[in-house]
Amino acid sequence: MKHLFLSLSILLSTPVAFAHGDSSDQSESDYRVLKTIEAGQGKAFIVAREDGHLLGQPYQVELRLNCDASDQDVMNLPIKDSFSVCDMKPESLKINKSQTAIAMKTKMADLDSYYAQVEQGIAHPEVSCQEKTTIKKISLKNLCP
Repeated sequence: MKHLFLSLSILLSTPVAFAHGDSSDQSESDYRVLKTIEAGQGKAFIVAREDGHLLGQPYQVELRLNCDASDQDVMNLPIKDSFSVCDMKPESLKINKSQTAIAMKTKMADLDSYYAQVEQGIAHPEVSCQEKTTIKKISLKNLCP
């Protein structure tokens, strides 16, 4: 756990406090709620967690919905949309003026460098983040009735 927190502190430009899932929970991972949004009769949550599913992209950003306004743990809510990234800048999260989308600055994995290492026969190739920042977006349309 100490290594996990240290790596998050280094990769992210802001201090990150993550909560811990119940050890019996199948989706156990560290997570942080970045934003809570009113969505019709319910709420939507932008959640970042260390559980990316793509090579070199250890973080997943999810839009989770609580349309019936029940008192559930955020990690038990259904996922409406998500994306994986190598690194992210949580403080860059913005909602557009019409409240129809969110955007965040992120970095993707540098897979070209990784595959070049593989071609060179390096036994333990490392994946790093691209230097270029990209903007990832999630639609906020049609969340809850």
